[in-house]
Amino acid sequence: EFDRQALALGPEGQAWLARTRVAIVGLGGTGSPTAEQLVRVGVRDLVLVDRDTVDDTTLTRGYGTFREHVVPRSRARSKSRPVKKVTAVTSHLLRVAPECTVRVADGDVVETAQARELLDRDVIFCCVDEHWARAVLTQIAYQFLIPTLNMGVRLDVRAGRLIGAAGAVQILRPGAACLWCAGLLDPDRIRAESLSPTEHERLLREGYVIGLGNRAPSVVSLTTTISALAVTAFLQLVTGFLGPDYEVTRQNYFINDGTVGPGRVAVREGCLCRQVV
Repeated sequence: EFDRQALALGPEGQAWLARTRVAIVGLGGTGSPTAEQLVRVGVRDLVLVDRDTVDDTTLTRGYGTFREHVVPRSRARSKSRPVKKVTAVTSHLLRVAPECTVRVADGDVVETAQARELLDRDVIFCCVDEHWARAVLTQIAYQFLIPTLNMGVRLDVRAGRLIGAAGAVQILRPGAACLWCAGLLDPDRIRAESLSPTEHERLLREGYVIGLGNRAPSVVSLTTTISALAVTAFLQLVTGFLGPDYEVTRQNYFINDGTVGPGRVAVREGCLCRQVV
């Protein structure tokens, strides 16, 4: 089944993939293609975490979600209920590999019950936009020594024109810089996202935190590219197929330039990632 892939990864590497327990937090533009790629390379034990349902916008960005998962507006008041992303993606993955074990956590990773679902994992993929959720996953990565791959794409659009585009994959693990070191977590955003729904709505109206509640631009080809870079980094973590001297913990994708290359983030003195190691 994986004979051609095993030519690159080796039979032992392929066997390690089948034994590796993986979690994916967030099943949107980066998380859903990551889930599909992982199953297709041979991962057979997954936990999927997401609280959202499938809607029209999901279809243009997600893998494993289809038109039949969307409740038409004309039936919105009927007994038809929106399909959860975890349900749709799980069904799709099991069509690709029926022998997979997929455990779903229908909720937000900032909730204790969902976070605990990650603690038996060997590797976690962070595919969320919210700063609060990323902060929680950063804590888990260093406190419980679980390598976590954070990924994201940022498209800057002004007056209908794309003026900047970049993406990155960063491995969070002991000895490597965390998201606080990289300046990717904002305490004000975390506070705003952690408030009650009423307070959250108030901050949205008042514009208390720039970008809070705004829909970010997304293009499926770009989010899929970042996902593929993350899966390749995962393959190296598990199998070492790129060689023992490969020590890249961050990759930058400069979309306007069409270049991909290693990046460096220095570990900050006194940072979380130093305190828990």
